[in-house]
Amino acid sequence: MRKPLLLMTVAVAIGVTHAFAQPTNLAPFQTNVTVAVTATMNAVPANPTRKGLILCAGANPVNVSFGTVTPTATTGLAIAAGTCFSFLPYMGATVAMGAQINTIGAMASTLSVFEL
Repeated sequence: MRKPLLLMTVAVAIGVTHAFAQPTNLAPFQTNVTVAVTATMNAVPANPTRKGLILCAGANPVNVSFGTVTPTATTGLAIAAGTCFSFLPYMGATVAMGAQINTIGAMASTLSVFEL
């Protein structure tokens, strides 16, 4: 009887308490990808929990495809230099929001990917 009481007293004295809930990070995660002139498959890995995307091209245009589709200069989503494209949640059943992102550029560039 005394032992549990003694242990609880010691725990309270040294500040041992239950773990508090951690705050949820609601900010987007940013990944910067170097885009080459040859197709880069899986430049950003698949993320099934992804709820939205914002893709921003750097100094040169970038073409992006999703899943197993290989991007080329004429296929995929073309993002002009210095602009962004947003995929918002619930865009439709045909948008593979959580699929891997593949890239290609006419010239070397960067692509900033914000995952929501």
